[in-house]
Amino acid sequence: MTHRMWAELLQRMSGDSGGGSPPMLAKVLIRVALAGKPVPRSAISKGSMLLRPSALASGTVGKAVDALIGEGLLAEEATKKSGQPGPPITPLRLSGTWAIIGIHIDQQHDGPDGLAGIICGLDRKPLTELLKGEVPTKGAQHDLRHLAGEVRKLTESLLAQLDGPRKFLGVGLEIGGHVHRGIVQDSVHAGWSQVDLQEILTGELGGIPELRGVPAVVENDINALALHGSYEGSLEGLDVALVTVFRQGVGGALILDGHMYRGAGGMAPEPGHLAVEYPEDNPTRTPAPTPGTTAGSTFGDECLCSTKDRKAYGHVDTLAVPARIEGQLAALKGSEKISLEKAAAAPLAVPRGDTLVFTDEAVVLRRAGRALGRAVTHMINTLNPGPLVLRLPEALARPAPQSSGTEYLDAVEREVDRAYSTGPADARGQHLRLTVQSYADDQVARDGAVAAATTVFNAFIEHAHGRDGCPAPDEGSRRTGPASPAQPPT
Repeated sequence: MTHRMWAELLQRMSGDSGGGSPPMLAKVLIRVALAGKPVPRSAISKGSMLLRPSALASGTVGKAVDALIGEGLLAEEATKKSGQPGPPITPLRLSGTWAIIGIHIDQQHDGPDGLAGIICGLDRKPLTELLKGEVPTKGAQHDLRHLAGEVRKLTESLLAQLDGPRKFLGVGLEIGGHVHRGIVQDSVHAGWSQVDLQEILTGELGGIPELRGVPAVVENDINALALHGSYEGSLEGLDVALVTVFRQGVGGALILDGHMYRGAGGMAPEPGHLAVEYPEDNPTRTPAPTPGTTAGSTFGDECLCSTKDRKAYGHVDTLAVPARIEGQLAALKGSEKISLEKAAAAPLAVPRGDTLVFTDEAVVLRRAGRALGRAVTHMINTLNPGPLVLRLPEALARPAPQSSGTEYLDAVEREVDRAYSTGPADARGQHLRLTVQSYADDQVARDGAVAAATTVFNAFIEHAHGRDGCPAPDEGSRRTGPASPAQPPT
């Protein structure tokens, strides 16, 4: 069983230590994690740090806390006076005895696989520097065994950075593509289908003495970011949608009623493959690149999800992402490369005679933003989330006034205003909060690695609640449950 170590750990705490059931242990642990600072037993009992506050009996909390301290998952701070009548309090925090390893895997369709890793405490704070690596492809093929071997080498280098021995709760890996219970159902960048990456990595990393028997957790990259955001508080609410625009693709994650929604096979949501333009509806064709240029893929080229038997065009991934924006502009201008940053900084309009006309950059970015906006409106009208967070490259999230970059977000918002079911006023805040977060290119690897580490902690909580498909530690039969929680039920 992949999670045997977790099952044994929970059994020790619930049986030998008398700490209560595994779900109760998880409830106490998650409350300390979400508090964000040391908290006394009384605050854990009240549960005010939860989105749905609920109380737990103080005696039950006390037993669970003692068991968690006994296994080194929680630690006590120095006792201090509360300032109120009564005995002094002893705040609790996540212990530094345990650690989690996070690995970011960046698979480019036409290039090497990038790796980045970090070791964090249970509180998601880094214990090592971020280390990076690269796995060259062989004849455009992504070699799975080679990738697993390089992940092991990177992990060994991370372990050498630690200032002392730790227990390891798990190794988390985040990757683009459809992932369901550790199996990569489909990855358009790597060309993989039905690959049990979790099992492969658990076996490979088990060759490291410190990680023998330690579970690997494989998660979709945007789901990992959403889980991390829910723990950190940057993604707040019971019903939240996250849409992230990366260089070659657009990904999404949904937290519905406080739970991560994955769909039947881990495919939900996939906004990048929504068709928002059709060739027959748009007769304007992209000019062929000037001979000798390296324009890259344009808006009119097929999507990476295409197969030899089925060609897909007009998907969000072919229109809204930096790689396609740059390729489209290079083809239009007959130049080798125009970076997203340069395109977004270009003037919005230029004089032509007595009038102002939009620049090529503004026209292209408007079309790209319109495509993303149409995908966003599908999600809004179908799911009616509370906050909808757009995570964009800095050039698109924070363009200078009167620059071409302003057209991207303006186009997104125009589509939302036009399609929101009860009108623009509601789309602007009464029922929907459209929030934009930015990221820098050099931030992606670190964010992904830390998010991957977070998924391990969350997966441990899921396992304790019996929601990961493994037999629950206190039951002989197999239990399955609803979609994975962003914050486990109280």
